[in-house]
Amino acid sequence: MKNIDIDTKLQYEEPIFSQYNILKDSIEKILQDTTCFNHKMIKQSLICSSDCFRAEEFNLEESYNCSKNCVRSLDYVDQQTQILFGRFDAAFNSCLHSCTKQRRKSDVISADSLGCYTDCFDNAKVYLQDLDDALKRLKIQFSN
Repeated sequence: MKNIDIDTKLQYEEPIFSQYNILKDSIEKILQDTTCFNHKMIKQSLICSSDCFRAEEFNLEESYNCSKNCVRSLDYVDQQTQILFGRFDAAFNSCLHSCTKQRRKSDVISADSLGCYTDCFDNAKVYLQDLDDALKRLKIQFSN
């Protein structure tokens, strides 16, 4: 790799790190909200399951099936959450990888390589908003 003076390197890297920190904070907020909702779902599932086993009109098999239904929505929400975060992660990392490959080919840190990373972060904001919207729809669907 060519020798690049530190000022030039910082000129291009600093905006990327700044965008990264903003994105990281947004992701952490969504994760925190999702974790809070998942804890609520777990509590509801546990209450529902315990009600199944306390119901005197159910035999053991009916209690088990009732409890299984209580957990089914929790499993679905967890699965969908993992899928949504996985899609976001794959799209963002794929974009960053493409920029890194492109930068290695040119062997120079430039405004073009910064533009590529900026595009990734701009796209990530859109993906993140889509992720947040999808998670909100899940919350509405499973909130009682």
